Amino acid sequence: MLDTLPDDILISIVHHACSKPTEYLSLMNINKCMYTMIYQMNNIYESDEHNYDEDINRICKEEKSSINTFQWLFKNKVKLSLENIKELIICNRYDVFIDGLLNEYFLKIIFNRFYIYIEPDNDIFSLASTKNPLILAGMYNRIEIIKLLLDKTRNIVNPYINLIPSLLDISIKYNHKNLLSYLIINYYYRISTVIQTKLNTIINRIDNCEDILFYLMINKGIVLNQKHLHSLISMKYNDFLITYYSNDNNYYYSLLEKCCETGNIQILNYIIGINHPSKKEFTKIILKNKIYSYYFLDNIYENHLSLIEQDKRFIKLCLQFSLDEEKIIRLVDRGFKFSEEDMEETLSQKRYLLLERMCQIMKTINVA
Repeated sequence: MLDTLPDDILISIVHHACSKPTEYLSLMNINKCMYTMIYQMNNIYESDEHNYDEDINRICKEEKSSINTFQWLFKNKVKLSLENIKELIICNRYDVFIDGLLNEYFLKIIFNRFYIYIEPDNDIFSLASTKNPLILAGMYNRIEIIKLLLDKTRNIVNPYINLIPSLLDISIKYNHKNLLSYLIINYYYRISTVIQTKLNTIINRIDNCEDILFYLMINKGIVLNQKHLHSLISMKYNDFLITYYSNDNNYYYSLLEKCCETGNIQILNYIIGINHPSKKEFTKIILKNKIYSYYFLDNIYENHLSLIEQDKRFIKLCLQFSLDEEKIIRLVDRGFKFSEEDMEETLSQKRYLLLERMCQIMKTINVA
């Protein structure tokens, strides 16, 4: 029946029936004729000063909203707010941003210094309700939208450029490795003064960032200190550490301790081979740390037993972490110290061959 009405009357009826943008969009679903007629409308809201935030948010929150829907909003001068743009970022509507950058009002709202300004003294992470598009895109790791805001608008005065250090903080806080890589490769000149101070945090917070560390070392000449080496050991970035480890430091004992704490066998072996620690100090490190695995202790037995003092309580440690009975017997035969407490523990573990050998040695000592 609607199809029989003249177009001008039908258009008048539509305008009379609709006020909100979503009402027009709903009528487009009636039939193909209605869709075509409404889609061809232009500048409906050019002089309209009403706030349609809540209405538009329904569209922005719907991830399946067609790009044609947003193109209709733009050409009919519907003014998207920062709240609407926030929802587009959350839903990762990169396609809408591409069209939006061709829309005068959209450009004004996202690049308005008044709306997006952040006080220099504010903690960017405390701004839970921020509507700053760049900060939001960083928090939600919308890398393509970030590229649009930073890279595709270089012909205008871009207030977001000054927020790149804050974007760096966000990439680290939220463990967004791809964002961190993008900033380092494309905007290092904006973060060069702070990247060294944040290096340790990057090592500890960004997953699998060894490739980033290699890039920074090769291309930017970062400097490693003791704190960084501890973190590299903890995160087991062994290839990087081995490549850039300097044996002329005087804190390698603390690195050995960190290897023991974290169970990093490869770096333990490497540092021992490079720095050749003393028997006294190495034994002290091994007995001081109590967090081991069988494999870590077995590595000490197989590769570094010559660095363990025989008169210290190494056998107690071997019993604690269930080293093979045959290996502990060899330790006993080589003269490693054991106590009655160790013998009791051996009995409780039902290691009867070891206990028999301990008894024989104890008897020999008592006779002597």
